[in-house]
Amino acid sequence: MTTSRYLADYAITCDSDFSLLADVAMDVTSGRISWIGKETDAPPHPGPTTKLGGLVMPGLVNSHAHTPMTLVRGAGDGLPLMDWLTKVMWPREGHMTPEDALWGMRLGAAEMLLAGVTSTCEMYLFEEALVEAAQEVGIRLAMTPGIISALHGDSFGATENRITDIAEFHSQYHDPDSLITIGFGPHSAYDLPLELCSEIAEAARDSKLFFTFMCAKPKPKELN
Repeated sequence: MTTSRYLADYAITCDSDFSLLADVAMDVTSGRISWIGKETDAPPHPGPTTKLGGLVMPGLVNSHAHTPMTLVRGAGDGLPLMDWLTKVMWPREGHMTPEDALWGMRLGAAEMLLAGVTSTCEMYLFEEALVEAAQEVGIRLAMTPGIISALHGDSFGATENRITDIAEFHSQYHDPDSLITIGFGPHSAYDLPLELCSEIAEAARDSKLFFTFMCAKPKPKELN
């Protein structure tokens, strides 16, 4: 295994105090940090060394995203939520193809990495395309295939196939070592009945899949 060493002026660590270190050496072995500390305390290193300078810090995390929507960025700006969704976003997404989602995810993932975001949790459709793009670009992806009433029904019977599909998708793609993890992504409490959300949560628990949910999103006034 080849170990590469990087030198930086400063580093923020992930210890309990998020310590700030100065004059830092960081060793990376097989894509993982194997040692970090002051350069004067570093173990002998015969391999390649790169001087980065600046500040090294843990990557930022985007905890909820619909990244392929980069393709419709700016459309419908200023509209009320439900007008924006029903008149602008959903019609456009209705014409979106897996290839569109692939390119949208490539674009958005590249933009995130340029901004220091190294991990993203995606709630979206076309999940295979998003995984492919994430693997190409090299971003860590927590993929939660969306469950939305408009597409998958608002009763548990109507979503059983989707739940089965997600479980199969998990068995095919879930691999934390390759930066891909899979979970469930029911949309929200205003879109899906709470009873159904509970059923999906139980399916996630039984399958040992994580579960992400827009639980704090208020019901739009237009739906009251």
